[in-house]
Amino acid sequence: MSNAAGQNKSAEAELHAADHEAEASASAAASHPDFPFAFYFWQERQQPFQVQLHWHQDLELLVFEKGRFVLNSAQKPMELKAPAVVLVPAWCIHGMLVPHDGRAQIFTFDAWMLELKEADERLEFCLDLLLTPDLNELIWRRGDPHFADVFNAARALAERCSEVRRPGAVERLIIKSELIKILAYCSTSPYFNLKDLRQSEAVQAQQERLKNLLSYVADHFAYPIGIEDAAAACGLSKSYFSEYFTRTVGMSFSEYLLRLRLKQASQLLINTSLPIEQLMLKSGFENKSYFHKSFKQIFGCTPLQYRRARSVP
Repeated sequence: MSNAAGQNKSAEAELHAADHEAEASASAAASHPDFPFAFYFWQERQQPFQVQLHWHQDLELLVFEKGRFVLNSAQKPMELKAPAVVLVPAWCIHGMLVPHDGRAQIFTFDAWMLELKEADERLEFCLDLLLTPDLNELIWRRGDPHFADVFNAARALAERCSEVRRPGAVERLIIKSELIKILAYCSTSPYFNLKDLRQSEAVQAQQERLKNLLSYVADHFAYPIGIEDAAAACGLSKSYFSEYFTRTVGMSFSEYLLRLRLKQASQLLINTSLPIEQLMLKSGFENKSYFHKSFKQIFGCTPLQYRRARSVP
């Protein structure tokens, strides 16, 4: 496992859940400390939004119900028309553009929470494969073998999660059984093998470079860094770096850095009582007017309004 891949506790990975929650509604299914599972859902909204590139040790199951989504990784962006299902293996770098009319469910879970006391050999095979570094996503579209089984099982899981606010022992067991059912259907895919899922050496190298770059930005976004610093950190010229970053990430470096800083500011607004001026500085902003203008453009309200709307009564 690469050092970059293992940095799932870095600032980039810590913002992963916030990246979903800032744009999605979250279930309370992740409330149990011994139950590493989370459920989110996206509903229609006024504008499309970008889930920035990230990676993590957990598996991620995406169920697209409505809209045209653009899945982004170290490869070329791929448009997926709903209905579609995507299973993202551990450590696989990914992001996406969600359309304004998009509707989807997202499940993240620790693969080994599904391990049985007497391990079933097929389940063990599935988990071992999905935890192999440097894999591509596994995608099901309408017409693929067992697509209806996978899609319907995932929809049933979403309904179960939506109904349960604080899952007890019985609900947790049911959720685990639904996930195992989905993996069982997934394993019937002709592409569910190491040969077809393994990334090419070129893609692996690109993912590694991108992970190192995003880790650097995530660890330094609170400081005054620019394109020159980021380019030097990954050994690229400024001109090539600018083109490479925009082509790979789907936005300019300055826009990515701004969104990362605003994401951090939004989390500090919710989870701390820091004055606006202090959390602004901790998020990498030096100009108060620019911070307030940028925050309102992205979130549609002022920082203070954002805090008040999300404060616990």
